[in-house]
Amino acid sequence: MAGTATILEYPAEALSPGGAFDRIQWTWVATAGGIVSGADSITLRSYTGFVVGLVTIPDAGSAPTNLYDITILDTDGVDVMNGAGIDRSDTVTEQTAGLMAAGVPRTLWNTTLTLTIAVAGNAGEGIAILYILRR
Repeated sequence: MAGTATILEYPAEALSPGGAFDRIQWTWVATAGGIVSGADSITLRSYTGFVVGLVTIPDAGSAPTNLYDITILDTDGVDVMNGAGIDRSDTVTEQTAGLMAAGVPRTLWNTTLTLTIAVAGNAGEGIAILYILRR
């Protein structure tokens, strides 16, 4: 068993003349082994743009284990958050910016995205929201 994930994909909405943001929300429940992965954690759409942030929201009733790990993989198997989803809080909503390499945000090019979660505890639950600046 691979845990479960429900994905809501919100198409880009123009926020300024400089660009628009895509929003992807995964609502997830971990297995007894504390993991989430598999076909239901893969986006239906492909994305092109710059990763600008990740928000993680632990469930209040069935919280994941403290310091659980989230990775969001592109089709090449690269974590688009460059490790920024590791060691998330089990009680506090957290936000992290997309990490940059040499001052350039992580770039996505026509890729689906796969949520994977580890060490979240037996049936831990939460929400992960990724923001992408479409260009």
